[in-house]
Amino acid sequence: MRYDDQPFQGVASVQTAYLLPDPPLARDAGAGVTIHKVDIHGDYYEIDTTEDYEIVCAEWR
Repeated sequence: MRYDDQPFQGVASVQTAYLLPDPPLARDAGAGVTIHKVDIHGDYYEIDTTEDYEIVCAEWR
């Protein structure tokens, strides 16, 4: 991989970076565009990592 074991976007390596899945959003955030969150109320889980997935699986049991 091009960035193996090299600094990447302010973190130690690409392996530890939190990469946004939507390139236009990442581009806008990097350009200083203000981005806001939207609260979603109800039985909703956001799963971004394998750790998130494991937590959700445990709660669903």
